[in-house]
Amino acid sequence: MPNTQQTITEILDNIAMSCRMEGLEMTDEIRAMCLAIYNGSATLQDCLHKINAKYP
Repeated sequence: MPNTQQTITEILDNIAMSCRMEGLEMTDEIRAMCLAIYNGSATLQDCLHKINAKYP
């Protein structure tokens, strides 16, 4: 089996496509949060808190 390595952009594109197949949308804000978690400028907890704050 060949060793393939996807970039974070490709991974997020695949996730977005899966979301669309389920009738959901990955917003630019959520994508930015994913990248922030990936590069270490935000924690998962911080981003979940931001999301939860929108839906009291």
